[in-house]
Amino acid sequence: MAESWRHHYVPQFHLKGFTDSDGMFYVYDKTRRKLKRGRYSPKSHFFEPRRNTLRNPSISPTLLEGFYAEYDQTCVRLFERLRSDPKPDIDLRMIQDLKMYVSMLFWRIPASDTVLDELLSRVSFKELGFRLKAHDSDEVIDWPELEQRVLADADFRKAVRFLIIPLATFDLLIQEYDQTNWAIYRAATDKTNLHICSDNPLVFLSREQGYRFLSPIAFPVSSNCFVYYTPDGRRPRVIDPDARIELDCLVFRQAIQYVCGPNADYIQSIAELTSLHEKRHNLEEHKKYLFSLLSVQTTQYPGPDLGE
Repeated sequence: MAESWRHHYVPQFHLKGFTDSDGMFYVYDKTRRKLKRGRYSPKSHFFEPRRNTLRNPSISPTLLEGFYAEYDQTCVRLFERLRSDPKPDIDLRMIQDLKMYVSMLFWRIPASDTVLDELLSRVSFKELGFRLKAHDSDEVIDWPELEQRVLADADFRKAVRFLIIPLATFDLLIQEYDQTNWAIYRAATDKTNLHICSDNPLVFLSREQGYRFLSPIAFPVSSNCFVYYTPDGRRPRVIDPDARIELDCLVFRQAIQYVCGPNADYIQSIAELTSLHEKRHNLEEHKKYLFSLLSVQTTQYPGPDLGE
């Protein structure tokens, strides 16, 4: 593939769900605490220059970005189904795709770079599924010093974000109860001010529990649609409008730099509301409040035994 330099950590097919009828959105810059002037295309933001470019001269510099591009193409159909009208039935294929997408997006975004650093500081080659082998005999070599050098290598750290770390950290097996634990919620199609997206859009009640899908998870997939996962099978019949707003506040609050959406006034109002939240309670308390709202008016479905 031709060498590219805009390496999107939130894929463009995801961002397109938050554009207006012209395919454009407004962008709020959190580092400057203000909306940027004008409207922008999904191509223009949510990327880092050459984030996935490999520097090793023996490897194609575009290899990793090519893998991401191929994976993104497989996800386009998933998002088309999530946004389709009428709302699709959730089948096992969709659940598998959703689990994989959550794991891939989590490790792809810059907000998880420090999490990756911490993880790689305490795991071994064996835990990641790697082995050192002799070139001529295929014999497994015990060489801890070399393993540590490889784990610290910049290209290696970029490469393992794709597939290796997601598979090593998230439990992606389909469970019997999965089909009852995922839900898609829509707002009225004329209310295009809901929802927003950011550079850190996945909201977990608990990140550590989220790796095993034992934590509630919510994330917007378009301006009028969000996905909700609940590990105990309790899904809302209807969504309180306040819950939608709180989800947007958390998506905004978690953002590192950019937030986008089709309505500038709504983004500004979420920025102001989030500022009030930050003065009143910390991020973990805010998450608990969101998921307490989502637990209201629920229907009980069979779920896993989560213990006490």
